[in-house]
Amino acid sequence: MKQLSQLQQIGITEIPSNCIFNKIVCGCGGTSLEIENMNRDSIICVPRQKMISNKTRQYPNERTPDDFILFGVMEGIYKDDIAEYLKNNKVHKIITTYDSLHKVIEAITESGERKLQSYFLLIDEVHALMNDYKLRKDAIKPLLKDYKLFDNWC
Repeated sequence: MKQLSQLQQIGITEIPSNCIFNKIVCGCGGTSLEIENMNRDSIICVPRQKMISNKTRQYPNERTPDDFILFGVMEGIYKDDIAEYLKNNKVHKIITTYDSLHKVIEAITESGERKLQSYFLLIDEVHALMNDYKLRKDAIKPLLKDYKLFDNWC
């Protein structure tokens, strides 16, 4: 039986577009809601590699198709790896660090599999942008510019 996230329990079935979504509470299922939304391709940006490891270990699960792959992009993953994933998967769900978003954008653009604008961009843990800006300006400044390349973001 599918277990619903806290957001689903209160009737939220999709992350909204083109806004800052203040869900008040961390850990209520927002990231999982987007990962498990098979109706759109998504790129989820997170501040830390540990978050990628945690999420990729959780999938596939009972709420996703058996052949589902959440593709983690961080140091050590190259554009060719991303291009291979894009070519071999029907639904694209990519989770990346703020620092590696540029690799994902380049791979999608160069592959021509789908238009970059058609992907939903979720910038997760947005409070980290503010907290980490001074220390991680080189990763965060491009992210604040690149989100405009997407038709739908949150």
